[in-house]
Amino acid sequence: MTGVNLQGVNLSGMNLSGVNLTGTNLSYAKLIGINLSGASLSGANCLGANLDGANLTGVNLIGVNLQSVNLIGQNLSGFNLSGVNLHRANLSEADLNSANLCGANLSYANLEKTNLKEAKLLGANLDKATLTGAIMPDGTIHK
Repeated sequence: MTGVNLQGVNLSGMNLSGVNLTGTNLSYAKLIGINLSGASLSGANCLGANLDGANLTGVNLIGVNLQSVNLIGQNLSGFNLSGVNLHRANLSEADLNSANLCGANLSYANLEKTNLKEAKLLGANLDKATLTGAIMPDGTIHK
């Protein structure tokens, strides 16, 4: 399925575990509860996609456009998101414990009540990001 245009499609609840989605256009797709474990999303465009409840275990998100995506409550603990575009992404209540967010664009992202404990944020753009109630890398709660 490499390079396919799946813009705006509803793939909610599907099992795409291990599928090669390299370069696929998934912008504005409904991917609620989808199983993408072990899938290849290299170079995929997920602009505005709804990944609520998606299984992203073992997915490499480097080079994936995650601008304006819905990742509410996602477990991204330990994920390498260095340099990833998460501009305006909704990551509220997500678990980013020990995630590598170095150089990531998190401008205008919703990080309310997000666990950023031990996350690497060197060079990350947090301009205008909402951090209310977020657990910061040092373990403190942001006011």
